[in-house]
Amino acid sequence: LRAAVQELAFSPDGRTLAVAAGTQAFVFDVPDRRLRGKIEGHANQVASVAFAPGGQLIATASQDGTVRFWDAESLTERAAYDWQLGKLRGPGRKPCRQVRKRSAGPGRLGARGRRCIRRHCASPP
Repeated sequence: LRAAVQELAFSPDGRTLAVAAGTQAFVFDVPDRRLRGKIEGHANQVASVAFAPGGQLIATASQDGTVRFWDAESLTERAAYDWQLGKLRGPGRKPCRQVRKRSAGPGRLGARGRRCIRRHCASPP
C-alpha cells in the first residue's frame, strides 16, 4: 500500500479483510494472505470501509461525499449514495458537479448551500 491506511474491516466470517487507503480500498484473502483486488471509484480519500452483516457487500465512504456499495466477491460497484445531493445512484453514475451557490429565493435545492443546475443530477454523463 502506498497511501496511509485510514480504516480496516474484517468480513463477518473473518476470511476477508478490506483496507481503506488513499482513494481506494484493498481486499485481501486472510487465509491465503493475498490481495484479491482493489476497489476504485472514489474521487477523494476513502475514510471508512465496512462489511454488511451478511458479508455480501462492502461499503466505502469517501471525502468526495459518496458512500459506495460493492459486491464482496466480484468487487464491482452495486450502488452509490451522494450525501450532498441526497440521491442513491446505480453503478457507474456520476454525481452532479454543476452546482452554484444557493439563492435566497424560491426553488432552493440540495444541501450545504448548493443548488443543482442540471435537470438529472444522477444520470450518466
